[in-house]
Order: sequence, then structure tokens, then C-alpha cells
Amino acid sequence: MDCFYINLDSETDRKLSITSSFASNADSRWLLTRVPAIDVSYVAQNQIKGTLRAEEKACFLSHRKIIADNAEAGRNIFILEDDVIFGKKTCYFVDLFLNGTAKNLDWDILFTDVGVTHIGVMADFLLQKRKLLGKNQINIVNLDEVVFFGATAYIINKKSLGKVSKILSDVDKFNIPYDTFLRKLVHDRELNGYVLFPFVTSLSDLSRKSQVQPEQTASADRTWNLFRQLIWFEGSVTAHEAMLQEIGRDVGAEARAYATLWGAMADPSFKRMADPNFERKGMEHVLQEGGRLLEADVLTRDTNELFYTKPQEV
Repeated sequence: MDCFYINLDSETDRKLSITSSFASNADSRWLLTRVPAIDVSYVAQNQIKGTLRAEEKACFLSHRKIIADNAEAGRNIFILEDDVIFGKKTCYFVDLFLNGTAKNLDWDILFTDVGVTHIGVMADFLLQKRKLLGKNQINIVNLDEVVFFGATAYIINKKSLGKVSKILSDVDKFNIPYDTFLRKLVHDRELNGYVLFPFVTSLSDLSRKSQVQPEQTASADRTWNLFRQLIWFEGSVTAHEAMLQEIGRDVGAEARAYATLWGAMADPSFKRMADPNFERKGMEHVLQEGGRLLEADVLTRDTNELFYTKPQEV
């Protein structure tokens, strides 16, 4: 697997972080290559058009350049931002997908981690993780109706590189952040997008100081990204107790009361009577250690049904 990470020349700490994580966890057949990030000075000098802030334009252009440079590569490419971390089974599950399910799935882009913002979505993800982790399985989740954010780590199908490059090259005014642009392509069915869940990559603590997002959104970004750090395949609460306590200090009494109730319902000890109206069984592809591809029942209701299912026309 050819992996390309985007990194500003000034961000030596991030470079060290991702290269160390890769060296400690990656398969020997995987290759990691640094791609110097396009910076705000380039945006200014070239008078890049659009309403996005200069940092967001530079991010979009950096991703686009990697894809354009590899449009005719004839191989899958893994694009990463420099605050990604790898786990012991990142390569295993990605290779398992590419060597199995991918051959029978019409896919253009596969994320290994995304952000979600709805509490109900987060709750369903937690339930799924508990079920799948015990069986050492990974779900392949279709993103065509998922409200997600982030373009931190994703693989582009070798068959789709030319198509994706053409779509991106046609952008001449940068009014939509890159991750939102990708999400729109997936929701509009211009690209077939999926994510492995539980996520097989995550964010380093360096992500808490964003190079792209404005300071006024830092609190929300910090909270949503901490969920990503907790919910991935190798995430744990104990590793992030200090940050959880810091976030908790800012929570008001009313929100804390609801959080206590939601926490009680999320606890494994919580039991409820089965409701047939919500226990609609579906089928999703699951990757399981040992190389078997199998079908598995979806937990309680299809993942994030309340937010993901589009209204039917009457």
C-alpha cells in the first residue's frame, strides 16, 4: 500500500508523530511518503478564488495535488493528514478489505476514520463497537446517507483515481471545505464511499491544535475528535481520562443530568425489553480475523437510522 501524508515544513512534531506511528505498526509491504503541504503563502501568491479561509484552500489544494499526481498510478493510494495514528491491526484490516470484499463492492473511496456529530449516531457506534470488538470484526459502513466530517485518512480505488482527479480539477472556486466536498460527492452518489468501523486509524493528540479550523470552533472540534479517539478499534477511555475531565469541567448542570441518563443507558449493565418496531434486522458485510467474509445482523436498528434514512416520497 502506498501511503501519502500531507505535512507543512514547519510541522516537525507532526512529521515525527506519524512516521513513528507508522514505523511501529505498519506492514513491511506498506510505504509512507511525505508530501509537502501547500501553504497559505501559495494561496495568496496565486490569488486562489473562493470564500474559504486561506488555510482551508491550502488543505483542499494539498489533497487535490496528491490525487492528480497519482491519477494514472494504477494502484490504490492511501491519503493521510499528519495527525493520523496507526494501530496494530490497521494494515491487517485494510488489506483484508482490499483482498476480499473490495473485489465484489462498487467503491470509489474508503475512509478508515471519520467524525460524527449526532449523539444518537455516537450511541449506535458504541453498541456496534462492543459487539464487533468481541468477535474481532470490522463493519463496512456505507456513507451515502451518513452525516460525517473529516478527510484525515482515506483510500481511493485505483479504478477511481482518474474520475476523482477530474472532479477535483474542475473546481476553480473554493467555497466548500475539502471534507464537506467529499461528503457531498458521496451523498449525491457521484462517489461510492464507505468507512471501516470500528475505525482502524485515529487521531493523535496533536490534532487538538488544528492547522485548518478556526479557534472559535475548537471546543466542538475537540469534543467530536475525542469521540473518534475513543471509538476506534484500539481506543480506550483510560488513555484519555485527563481530556475527558477537562471537557467535563465546562459542562453545565442540565447537560450533566442528561449525560448521566445517557451514560446509564450506554452502560453494558443496562437492560430493556425488546421493541419489535426498532429491532429491524439488516445485513452488512463484516470483516473477521481469519479472512472470512460473512453476513452479520445489525445491532438493534440499522446504524444511525434516525439520521441516515432519507424520507420516502409519498
